[in-house]
Amino acid sequence: MSVAYQDRGRACLFAHVFNCTRVQKKFEKTEKNMTDEKEFYHGHYGRISSETLTPRLIKVREIFSKYRARRILDIGMGDGGFSVILKETVHAEGIYGVDISEKAVQIANKKGIKASKANLNINPLPFKDEYFQAIHCGEIIEHLFDPDHLLDELYRVLKKNGILVITSPNLASWHGRIELLLGYQPYAHEVSLRYNVGRIKRRVLEGANGHIRSHTKKSLEELLRIHNFEVLALQGSSESSGFFPFPLNLIDRVFSFFPSFSDTLIATARKE
Repeated sequence: MSVAYQDRGRACLFAHVFNCTRVQKKFEKTEKNMTDEKEFYHGHYGRISSETLTPRLIKVREIFSKYRARRILDIGMGDGGFSVILKETVHAEGIYGVDISEKAVQIANKKGIKASKANLNINPLPFKDEYFQAIHCGEIIEHLFDPDHLLDELYRVLKKNGILVITSPNLASWHGRIELLLGYQPYAHEVSLRYNVGRIKRRVLEGANGHIRSHTKKSLEELLRIHNFEVLALQGSSESSGFFPFPLNLIDRVFSFFPSFSDTLIATARKE
């Protein structure tokens, strides 16, 4: 999805505390009433990202620099700017990408990326089993109604001992904890698919960013292990969009060294 770089905005969807059957029915109803899922996703993810290396992407590049891969897959590659960097980093022969935006796929293909269009909630990835030595999934999982489906597919197409780097906003970030303590909705974690509500100094009708699955360090680690990935490391990253003014940006950088409190989580996992 082309929000691979435009990644600020988090959601607090605590549906798991309710009956799973009721929750599933609600999600199915939501998807049907959204003039389709297309309206929801294309409204948020049809935007094309820049090639600016944010703090998160710099760390992701550093992680992949330790590995070599013949083929690498970039989930939600956007316009493919960072995908090209990943290919060079791991010295890959081929770079592949998947995105829900047709426009993003067209642009990425022009850059030499073998890009495909897919709805990651329901579509199988268009690749054979154990096809990739490395996969990057940056700021995607929080946007999905069914992240388990994606993780199952990532496991399927990744070779044994292959590397997965997955990033997601941290619900328990230092600023999120403060905002909750003050009675506000944590920055970029959303409760509505349509409206940006409950935040400090945010207009109600500003529009939501589509973040419907929030993670903490512990939940991300546990979810990866449930899907049979071995978690090798979990790092933190500072906020990527320049939202925090001085001196809050410095505070954010300090907390990036403590994953449980960092703005963004970066997990490195291996297929067992």
